[in-house]
Amino acid sequence: LRNFLYFRKSFLANVLWTTVEPVLYLFAIGFSLGKAVGNFEGVPYVNFYVPALLSTTAMMVPFFEGTFGSYTKLVFQKTYATILLTPISALEIVLGEVLWCASKGIFGFTCVVVVAHFFGALPIGGFLLAFPVLALLAFLFSAMGMFVASFAKNYDSFTYWISGFIVPMSLFSGTYFPLKDLPDWIQWLSWLLPLTHGVQAIRGLMLNSGERLIGIHVGLLATMSLVFLVWSIRRIRNRLEG
Repeated sequence: LRNFLYFRKSFLANVLWTTVEPVLYLFAIGFSLGKAVGNFEGVPYVNFYVPALLSTTAMMVPFFEGTFGSYTKLVFQKTYATILLTPISALEIVLGEVLWCASKGIFGFTCVVVVAHFFGALPIGGFLLAFPVLALLAFLFSAMGMFVASFAKNYDSFTYWISGFIVPMSLFSGTYFPLKDLPDWIQWLSWLLPLTHGVQAIRGLMLNSGERLIGIHVGLLATMSLVFLVWSIRRIRNRLEG
């Protein structure tokens, strides 16, 4: 509720930063580059790319909110410490914060869906099938963001994670091209990345491509979400109560 009240006051700024960039990617890469590429794996390139764009949006928005936003409230604003003066526990703070960060990711990729559907790049039926997996992906990266924030000493600490982990993951997880087009050793590394499993499951659901491992992808995402949530609770509790 606290986060929502703040979000309501800065609604326009939040809409801009969560939706403008992915929409620009949709037009610059999905539509513009897509015309040059043509059909890709049996479908127009924009249809191949949109599931990955939604996946990266479900990753980027919660992760940034979970790192920069949570660190600010943890260290500078002392928001969490103040909340602890009420009957709310550290566990409830972390769970509420993770859910909030995930909800911003859901808001972000839903706005992209509206634009993509308006221009004929995305059938709503496919999105509805993939929505639970996209929401799970947003939850995973919000929990991961809070886990990273629990170790941060300053804002510069996030640069290593963003440049060394998040950005490479957005490039080599089957987002712009199939994994099979990568060298074998990069393919093996890609399968260790959570976004890869998200992209494969979401693309399989949205394109009805016959992906047979959707259950495995979703199971791995759920397991990683639980692990990072538990780690985040322990780390934030230690910082607040230590």
